[in-house]
Amino acid sequence: HRILTRLDPSAGARIHSRDTQKTLRALELRLLTRQPAPPAESARPLEGYSVLKIGLDPDRAALHQRLEARTRSMFELGFIEEVEGLLRSGCTGTEKPFESLGYKQALLCLRGALTREEAIASTIIETRQYAKRQWTWFRRDPEIRWLPGFGHQSEMLEQAAAPALAGAGEMWPR
Repeated sequence: HRILTRLDPSAGARIHSRDTQKTLRALELRLLTRQPAPPAESARPLEGYSVLKIGLDPDRAALHQRLEARTRSMFELGFIEEVEGLLRSGCTGTEKPFESLGYKQALLCLRGALTREEAIASTIIETRQYAKRQWTWFRRDPEIRWLPGFGHQSEMLEQAAAPALAGAGEMWPR
């Protein structure tokens, strides 16, 4: 943070000294561009675009089934071994990515705190909870058009594309 503040005082003042992720990103940008970050008040929204916000709202039971299948598949296809390889390559397990879903459970499994099945079950539960938080968060946005299904279903693709093709830009009822 001291280096960032020296190279870009405005970024150093804007970013808290304990926010490692933002500090590193700002420092990276400063070093790559060799320019200070532009002031926030100079930011302008994109012009000439019409925004269409689409949310997928599948049946909860089907979503839970899909999340569980995906999690089990990740672990069956070598997820724990992947994490083990990261540790062998020099990672300590304290890096930020190890806090994410699945990685923290795999790490706990490798360290003997969870069995493989407990790690899978914990990942499934936390993934469901995360999906619910996302759904709750996005439900607050009145501009989102909710489609009742998964994104790979052809009828969902047709419904999503219909207003964009028409250029209407209107919002549909929920």
